[in-house]
Amino acid sequence: MSSSSPLIPHKQRALILQGGGALGAYEVGVFKAIYDKIIREEGEDSAANLFDIVAGASIGAINATLLVNYFLNNKGWKGTPGELENFWRELTAQTWIGLLLNNAVIENSWDALRFLSNNYLASFESLRRYLSVQELAYAPFMGSPNLSWTMPRYGNKFLNLLELFSLRYDFSPLKDILKRYINNFPIQTSFDKEEPYYY
Repeated sequence: MSSSSPLIPHKQRALILQGGGALGAYEVGVFKAIYDKIIREEGEDSAANLFDIVAGASIGAINATLLVNYFLNNKGWKGTPGELENFWRELTAQTWIGLLLNNAVIENSWDALRFLSNNYLASFESLRRYLSVQELAYAPFMGSPNLSWTMPRYGNKFLNLLELFSLRYDFSPLKDILKRYINNFPIQTSFDKEEPYYY
């Protein structure tokens, strides 16, 4: 079709969501800000057909899928920010290290060590984040109960001593949550029905 075809609008709005794990949670706030700005400037009616194109990679693809699935179920964008927020609230979980470090004695002790080191040591919050990543990514049989479990894998196909033990991630918890949110699978949209182009 030519660009002058009456079937294709002269202006289209695209939502492209990037990947990167925790950036998915950041995208929730950005999406809500964009959504609110468009509704404020263009009126409530714009919630029916907010984006013409929606795409994403990795965690951005999960957010895009949640948004388009909600659009298909509700015939519009109204309520999509809340849907993303609900998903991310359900996905978020406290790490064991976070629970362990939620102690004033431990925090005060770390702060004292930091003071004695002339602030060479990281802040207590940086320590919590660092150790939480170590737990989620590298500790066998650990992980986030709502995202994945870190499972050991044994094998040495190439006689490499460094590969006697490695880790893999079991994303069953994330799959279970997604099944509760996504009921249009595979997601297919139609330009003729004024649905966003999704990929």
